[in-house]
Amino acid sequence: MKFQWETFKQSNVARIFIAYAVVAFGLMQVFDYLLPIIEAPLWVAQTLTLLLFLGFPISLLVGWVTQRPMVTKETASIGSDTQYAHGLSRQKLLLIGLGSSAIFGFLGLILMPYLLDQAAFNNPENSSANVNVVEQASMTRSVRFEMNLGFTGLHPFWGFRTHIALSPDGTKLAYIDQEADEGSLYIRDLLNLDSDRVLATYAGSGGSGFLSFSSDGEWVIYLDNNIQKRVRVEGGAAQEIIGSSHNAGGFASEQALFFTARGSGNLMRVSVGGGEAESIANTPGVSYFWPALLPGGTHLLVTAATNPRSVATTGRVVLIDLNSLEETVLIESAFNPKYANTGHITFSRDASVWAVPFDVSKLEITGDQVPIILDVETDQRRGTAVYSFSEDGRLVYLRGGAVGSNSGTYSLVKFGRSGVPVEADLQSQQYGHLSLSPNERQMALTVYDSVDTSDIWIWDLNRDILGRRTFEGDASRSIWGPDGQNLIYTVSDSDLADRNGLWTVSANGSSQPSQLFPINELTWPRSISLDNKLLFSLHSGAVGAYMLDLEEGGVASLERDALLLDLAPNIATNVQMNISPNGNWVAYNSNETGRPEVYVRPFPNVENGKWQASIGGGIGPLWSRDGTEIFYWWRGEQFSVSYSEETPDLDGRPSFLEFERPVTVAQVPIIGGTGIFPSWAYSSDRDEFIAVMDNGAQLGGTVEEILAEQVSLIAIEDWFSELSSMAPENLE
Repeated sequence: MKFQWETFKQSNVARIFIAYAVVAFGLMQVFDYLLPIIEAPLWVAQTLTLLLFLGFPISLLVGWVTQRPMVTKETASIGSDTQYAHGLSRQKLLLIGLGSSAIFGFLGLILMPYLLDQAAFNNPENSSANVNVVEQASMTRSVRFEMNLGFTGLHPFWGFRTHIALSPDGTKLAYIDQEADEGSLYIRDLLNLDSDRVLATYAGSGGSGFLSFSSDGEWVIYLDNNIQKRVRVEGGAAQEIIGSSHNAGGFASEQALFFTARGSGNLMRVSVGGGEAESIANTPGVSYFWPALLPGGTHLLVTAATNPRSVATTGRVVLIDLNSLEETVLIESAFNPKYANTGHITFSRDASVWAVPFDVSKLEITGDQVPIILDVETDQRRGTAVYSFSEDGRLVYLRGGAVGSNSGTYSLVKFGRSGVPVEADLQSQQYGHLSLSPNERQMALTVYDSVDTSDIWIWDLNRDILGRRTFEGDASRSIWGPDGQNLIYTVSDSDLADRNGLWTVSANGSSQPSQLFPINELTWPRSISLDNKLLFSLHSGAVGAYMLDLEEGGVASLERDALLLDLAPNIATNVQMNISPNGNWVAYNSNETGRPEVYVRPFPNVENGKWQASIGGGIGPLWSRDGTEIFYWWRGEQFSVSYSEETPDLDGRPSFLEFERPVTVAQVPIIGGTGIFPSWAYSSDRDEFIAVMDNGAQLGGTVEEILAEQVSLIAIEDWFSELSSMAPENLE
């Protein structure tokens, strides 16, 4: 029988064939794009595809059996009453339909892997939420679990909750527990269930607590008040490696210690057995942190930053040849590099850990930079992230975000001797450096907009109103002049070096700020006497107090070489000092006995006497205006010690002080730290204390709130497999 093509084109079968093919093809494209995005399982796509194939023969069959004969000249004359274009029985139609469906269903199963991208359904990383992440051919997911450390405090200067180090073999974890102006170094043996052991304690809160293991795993290296020390993992007496004060970021190999020189920021090297330190990197205007030795011991990874107090935003990863001392920039906008045995450099950027393939034999980067771990607690000020990994691939890190000096949100509170704090009606933000005016009606303070942006504000204590006095974003640490008419403050981290130094501004905002004297290092005004003698300290040099004689209109003298109050080099830089209201005494705190205590000396003849006012620890000394009490605080408690002046000399000045035993006056968890001190003040008129308190440090709390304050680390086993799959080497 001759096939009637024109008749077929006008039939139901042809129309259904074309329409079904177009619709089925469109649906297949929609399935292939949409189902992976909504993370539908693969069986959903397979089922829908199979139904499309099964429906094809059924639809054709329906079209065929419902097809009526075409009316032509020949068929019209016959006058046949045939209803359909076939004469088959229902039984035959059913057999034909089932057979066709079976054939097309089998064909669909065979062709399904070629029609659908099966890998798209198996890899959730290809969702629309991750379009900016580098696609990986395969992804390895390692086992994760939590390690609870309990309460580890908050480092008052750097802002992180703890710092950790994992031993090279991955069996021991070292971490710190910070309390006020001192801390403890703990070690946990991961091979047994014994309690954590205290390896050492340290004083101070500025340059203290940063950890690393020696390359042989026998020692834990740490900072104790800017002094590099080490202690054996089994315990015992700590050994001093470097006696001179220096910054965070030391690393010890079996032969040498690499560290950052305090003040200059140069990268230094010294034998672990002692000796003279040598400079191996000393580019002007650059500070070097976080050295890490590459395999072979001939090259060093290090962070080079143009601002030592904002390493995270100004740092980059540099490779140093230890033979030629040549420097090569490897990674821009990065800090805290480490080398992994998989052939990767890991580094920090923002609050994440990144990785990039690195050929250690050719000293070349061989792949793309990829984010590996998101949301890691990261100190933006000094440029270190709280994570560590072993040589065999065990990783431990602290989940969190970007922190740093003054990274928390604080409240200003008032409390009396009853110890019940009342929050001021002011916005919670980053406050620090409280200074009460001579008439006790106003408070000068620092308000931080970020880690390295701050200005001086005045707080009207009666009306709870803040008024801004500086606007450049580089001012902090203000104190009042003796007449209450002006403020003296420090400018640091300025983009213009000649702005750095001490400045003054009218307290009522009626004049523009003016510079007292320029000095291109961090300068902290501490206290000023009735006769305009200013006590200040410097970030570098000997720890203690310099005295500056101010006269109206400018500077009379600046004694930079002769200290008024020379404290031993192993005493904390967090020294706070206050001249008494009558100008006869100066109270300060120091760690000369191994624990912060409050001492008093005659002023200005500081060598004519010395008395200890606190017992069992003390910082932040304040004087009562009536000359009968000194207040100080320690570990969330505030104390008062009464005193009396005795035996006037020929000039009518008292020659010594008689102290009573300190008594507790309140228990309020005020916060401290170099970036915040002085964090409290005392009003004699109100018999009231004013302090900075961390919003998270509440008096009491629910079980959930208490548990939330505990520190839990995330541990990942076989992390190197995950690292290799996420950051593969380019094969081109």
